[in-house]
Amino acid sequence: MDNMALFNTDSQFTKIEFDIGKVDESTGSIEDGKLKIELDGAKKYQENIRADITSHHFEYDITDAKTLKFLLADSNSSFGVYNIVFTK
Repeated sequence: MDNMALFNTDSQFTKIEFDIGKVDESTGSIEDGKLKIELDGAKKYQENIRADITSHHFEYDITDAKTLKFLLADSNSSFGVYNIVFTK
């Protein structure tokens, strides 16, 4: 199951940073996933997300990007994205 979020950044930011962690669920599986990030519709970054690690911190250059797309994919585990900070 894939989850997606789309942000309209309108070329206003130079950097994004955030944390990702597995959501606690009594019936959920513990399965690693992938984080895929697209800038303006083009694949830019991809990371493996381990389900057995409490939290992962990421930081990316998004200078001049008009749109930013997060895709959490290739896992039946549920992940949460939090502490999102955009830098101008």
